[in-house]
Amino acid sequence: MKRRGYTTFPGEGSGDDGQWPPERSLLILGILRDDAIRLGRDFGQRAVVYGEQGGRALLLPCSPPR
Repeated sequence: MKRRGYTTFPGEGSGDDGQWPPERSLLILGILRDDAIRLGRDFGQRAVVYGEQGGRALLLPCSPPR
């Protein structure tokens, strides 16, 4: 992602109860919505969280509609 000029920050998501193993994540600043979906698809994600400054976070499906 850095090759494309994006600023990235690694992260990790985990549940409050500790029952689920932590999942690695990546915050990518400035990525376009369609690129975020495409990248999620490339990495086998069902969805990605996307947002723009001042707006609400959206959960976007990565799989093509049936």
